Amino acid sequence: MPRLATVLTVAGLVCFGAFYSFQVSFPGYNYRSYVLLAGLAGGLTASLLLRWEPHEILVIGLTFAVPMADQLVFSRTLLARMGESLLFYVLIPLSLLWVLRRGHIFSDLGIGLGDRRTTLWMTTALLGAAAAMSVAGLMFPEMTRYYPIWDYGLDVTVAEFAYNELIISGIMFAGEFFYRGLILFTLAKRSRWGAIVFQSLPYAYLHVGKPAVEVPYSLVAGIVFGWANLRSRSLLPSWITHSVGSALFDALVIIF
Repeated sequence: MPRLATVLTVAGLVCFGAFYSFQVSFPGYNYRSYVLLAGLAGGLTASLLLRWEPHEILVIGLTFAVPMADQLVFSRTLLARMGESLLFYVLIPLSLLWVLRRGHIFSDLGIGLGDRRTTLWMTTALLGAAAAMSVAGLMFPEMTRYYPIWDYGLDVTVAEFAYNELIISGIMFAGEFFYRGLILFTLAKRSRWGAIVFQSLPYAYLHVGKPAVEVPYSLVAGIVFGWANLRSRSLLPSWITHSVGSALFDALVIIF
């Protein structure tokens, strides 16, 4: 059964990779597509050579396949983007992993309070750092021009602000679950620091095209978030910090 599961998993990911290659514009300059396809091929090859378990091979493949699927869909509204993110980054991966593993997978992926005391103080410490970074971010004009990602005017109300930030929080939950939940907690059983570094690399890469300062910042933040989540055995520290920090920075941009 594990052998059959491995074959089916790899075959499905290879088929999706082939489908994706026909949907993007080649051989034109499309570096993101090349990197994702190369990552999918390299990740599957490495995990097969190392004879990893089917669910681990699936997670390695999804690390690159999910952003590929996301790239093929263009969401015009913020609400549609949240739905797309929850579908691609949470529901589909979770369903596929459940089919392979069954059993109790939620706590294994950091869904829950984890070690409550550690979760609390990790979240508190990270929120303090996020507040400082939000203030520092005001010094970068490219950041204040880019954010908030939703349209606002001088007469924006508190209700409008809260509505849009709640949607953004939903989008961030999808990302945090995928990178600092699914990928991190699955691969951490092999190597804690290997998993922390691995999940931070594609996460940082997906920030290419945003303000340049975000790429190194997201790489460092991804490593810190991964470490905090593993220490607390919960994805709450990274999700709460990411959501609150984003809302705080948006508020500062609007006010100042």
